[in-house]
Amino acid sequence: MYKRTIYLFLILILSVLQVKAQVLAFEFSNTMLSPTNIAYLESVFILCLLFYLIIILKKKKRSRKKHIETPDNEQLIFELKEKIKSKDHEIKEQDIIIDGLNIDIENLKTELDNVIKNTASNETERQAGLTSSIEDHDKVKLPECFYTKYADLLDGFSVAELVEEENNETIFEIRLQSPNKATFKVSENPAAQKYALTNADYFLQKTCVYDVVPFGKITTEREGRLSLSGGKWEIIEPAKISFK
Repeated sequence: MYKRTIYLFLILILSVLQVKAQVLAFEFSNTMLSPTNIAYLESVFILCLLFYLIIILKKKKRSRKKHIETPDNEQLIFELKEKIKSKDHEIKEQDIIIDGLNIDIENLKTELDNVIKNTASNETERQAGLTSSIEDHDKVKLPECFYTKYADLLDGFSVAELVEEENNETIFEIRLQSPNKATFKVSENPAAQKYALTNADYFLQKTCVYDVVPFGKITTEREGRLSLSGGKWEIIEPAKISFK
């Protein structure tokens, strides 16, 4: 809009000058200034005027450009800097959050490692306890000595009839040598020996070897040998006894 106004003003001036030049040419037609000289002068004047208007227009344009660029750009730069500061602040906050999450992750990893170690340790202790329990169970000694009334089977003693405690009717004492080997002898309990003598043939003949009629105190000269076979302690060798 500003340029259009200048151009219209310039055209108006040129028109006025043109008219004025024609008048001057007519007035000075009889003088020393010829129309040609006047036309030259008019052209020079118009050129100077055009040059002056161009300079003014350029100054105006520069001034306007400076006016446009400086305040607006400064405001834009300020706004951009503020946005950058805000983004930097947000990035720093995000970095702080990420650092916190990384610390939490490391703590969780440490806790998980501790749980795994504790679980492995507890499992090891449990296994060790089980092993110890089994070993202790294995170390528990079975009774080494059993007692029985007589050889209830034709060639041996029934396992079901063995007892762990001696009494006045348990004539024989059986001692384990291994899980499936044992020895036996006549008990030294006087009451049990007296009970055996009440029916020596029934109680002693199948299990012992002797040369005289049973009487008095029974002494085991050589222990008999037994072997475990199923639920029976089979007599491998009878005991040798004597009487006093």
